[in-house]
Amino acid sequence: MKVSIIVPIYNVGSYVFQCVTSLINQTYSNIEIILVIDGATDDSALTCHGLAKNDSRIKIVEQNNGGLVSARKKGLDLATGEFILNVDGDDWIDSNCVELLVDQVLKYDVDVVIAGYYREFVGNLEVITPNFSQRVYKKEEYANSLYPDLISSQTFFKHGISTFSWGKLFRKSLIDDFQFAVPNQITIGEDTVVTYPTIVASNSISIIHDPIYFYRQRAQSMLKMSEKPFKELINIRFMVNFLEKQLQECSNYNFSHQIRDYIVALSVIRTGACLDHDSFIEGVFPEQIKNKKIVLYSSGSFGQQIFSHLKKNQYNLAGWVDEDTFESNAYGLPVISIDEIKEIQPDIIIIATLDQKVFMEISLKINSIVGKKITCIYPTLEKDLIDNTAKHILGS
Repeated sequence: MKVSIIVPIYNVGSYVFQCVTSLINQTYSNIEIILVIDGATDDSALTCHGLAKNDSRIKIVEQNNGGLVSARKKGLDLATGEFILNVDGDDWIDSNCVELLVDQVLKYDVDVVIAGYYREFVGNLEVITPNFSQRVYKKEEYANSLYPDLISSQTFFKHGISTFSWGKLFRKSLIDDFQFAVPNQITIGEDTVVTYPTIVASNSISIIHDPIYFYRQRAQSMLKMSEKPFKELINIRFMVNFLEKQLQECSNYNFSHQIRDYIVALSVIRTGACLDHDSFIEGVFPEQIKNKKIVLYSSGSFGQQIFSHLKKNQYNLAGWVDEDTFESNAYGLPVISIDEIKEIQPDIIIIATLDQKVFMEISLKINSIVGKKITCIYPTLEKDLIDNTAKHILGS
């Protein structure tokens, strides 16, 4: 069984050697490696051509910059394998990644295989697994066992299966229909509009928890904040409409509430949507904390949105901290080290995350550094607030 590995490459010169080398070194050898150079202006193409000289399984195609959707379509055009594995050019995979995925297909004849992955950020690795039991799921049971938690699990901002199309093995005859249907103009949620419809349209999937893909979350992407949030909201609406259409063509199941949760979380983090609305402000940052000595944790895009809101509304912001001050300072953000919290002695620390697990981990770390318990809060969104935010975002 042949597997086509598709890698869109755009200005990832610092990482592409590690990425492609990890593909070359797979224990499963019946693969082809399709490198789509998407208008890269750095030395990525040079590195790729150098590696291709020593491995006939590598195909290289170069095109003008067309974006992720366009690059993946080009890769599918060239693919001759029965199954497709997407890999991002700044990530890498375990040496037995393809072998483990293929083994599930050979054993159970499934259309899709979903595995766990490592999230790498500033040298730290976190294992992330699907929020489902390890086993084979058949189409006749999807409505009861898969669909209710597929996009948004019971906890807000938690996916049952990640939106990412990388690190998952898809039957080519199945993913073709959905990838080629995606408009090239979609620049937010490019993976989402392919991953979920392909899963829903499948006859069976296998879920394993083995982490076999390394997702590199670069500081640059975390720090990037949209300069045109209104335009991003328009792009999100366009993506949502397309996603709903794709899902409706595959199933009669109503995913509207899950899509709503996903869109609200995405919009708040990417654009700071509704941070200027009174209902959001009162629900997330109550008036009684306004005069307390506040420290904000995290300089990612969501943290930047909250920082702007706190300053604008004259909260007593005594400091802005992050573990990775080097990248933050390089982007001109007035961020200080997490160790300096002890000197500030704040009353309250706002942690810029919507993930309760992340919040708990950071809270424990902060309290251990300070040496005493400090009140930590994070932007929790209540149901009515989510509903109002969704209406604002989706224009309904």
